Amino acid sequence: MKALKLIISTISLTFLVACAQTNPMIINKSEMNKKDHAALVKYYENSAIEAEQKLTKHKQALKTYEAKPYLYGRHGQEFRSHATANIREYEKEVKESTELAHFHRKLATEQIAKEDSVIEKKVENHLESVNKSAM
Repeated sequence: MKALKLIISTISLTFLVACAQTNPMIINKSEMNKKDHAALVKYYENSAIEAEQKLTKHKQALKTYEAKPYLYGRHGQEFRSHATANIREYEKEVKESTELAHFHRKLATEQIAKEDSVIEKKVENHLESVNKSAM
């Protein structure tokens, strides 16, 4: 009986772990074209905004822990160190996401400029061929 319960619980736990979504994204990267830098800019900007919101939340919590440490007893120091570590990580995430958004924005403008030059060349070639045929 115990073995049956153990087997069932192991299978159900394995199923739950397999179905769990570990990192939900605003934009699914697999749906994006690798050359779609505008979508990547939007993704990284949204990521930076979310990290900034979490950073603000943890900074406020740290202020609360430092302002009234007597409310938290022996665990107050643990709360402070945890909030400080979270702040450090979210600052790092904001910085990285902002840099990546800037990088992809630069690539997007270069890509647009390149596409515009290709279109201009095609138009020029077409106009030349029309002018030659008109003569």
